[in-house]
Formats: sequence, C-alpha cells, structure tokens
Amino acid sequence: MFGLKLSPREQRMAFLAGVAFVFLIFWYVFLDPLLISINNKSTKIAKAQLELKQLNVPLGKIPVPLRRDIQFFPRETQLTTIVGFINSEFKQYGMELVSLHESADKNELSLNLEFITSYDSFIKFLESFPESKTLLIVDQVNLNDEGGQLVVEMTLLTGYR
Repeated sequence: MFGLKLSPREQRMAFLAGVAFVFLIFWYVFLDPLLISINNKSTKIAKAQLELKQLNVPLGKIPVPLRRDIQFFPRETQLTTIVGFINSEFKQYGMELVSLHESADKNELSLNLEFITSYDSFIKFLESFPESKTLLIVDQVNLNDEGGQLVVEMTLLTGYR
C-alpha cells in the first residue's frame, strides 16, 4: 500500500476508516439533503390535507356562487363539458392525467381522477372550479408524495338532467 508496510490489523483499520469517510461524504452530499427534502414535502402534503379537511362542507350546504348560472346538461353533454374543462386546466397547469373513470347513478355523475402534479398547480386547479360551466363538487381527495411529485386521487360529483 503505497510502499508502506502495514500489519494486517493496520490494513483493516485503514480500510474501515476509508469506508467511514466515504459514508460520511455520501451522507452529507446526498442522503441528508434528500431526507430534508422529503421532510419538507411531507409537511406540505400534511398542510394541504389539513386545508382540504377545513374546507369540508356538508353536501347539502354547499354555497353556490351567485355571479354565474349553473347549468346541468344531459349526461353525455355534462360529461363532455367536464372532461373538456379538466383537459384544458391540466394543460394550463402542466398536470399529468393518469386515469379517469366515470359512473352515474340517479342523475348524479361521479368522476374518479388520478393525476400527477405539484402542490401549487393542484391548488390552482381547485381554485379554477368556479370557471367551469357546471357545478363540480369535490367529494374525496387523497394526496401522496412520490418522488417529489404530488399524486392525487380525487372524486368529483355533479348532477345531470
């Protein structure tokens, strides 16, 4: 080892010191910033979930904005209107739709969405709901942080004629 004559014990100690040094460099350069980032994102998600719970309004007492006319269309037209609105908002805010499933029961249309976005884009998306041509009710939301991205599972409700 570089012309030095070390005993087997000294060689083992030098190897362990080298491994410890490499681990410390790995910790400070990569692992510690990653853990801090994960903690910050978890805090943001918890904050967003708390805000959504605080906004929870019973379905019978949802305030309807008075500045616009709420329209309920026939089922297919209503579905087309909502999907068009969702597509335009996703493009505007750079959100990625993973899946969209719809079901209908007794003049109630339910849309289950799964998409990937950032926290800010998700809030802007929710704030854009009054711009839609029909009433959209957020029934259920589940937020997960996966690799720095917010994975959202959301159920929207609306009526149709």
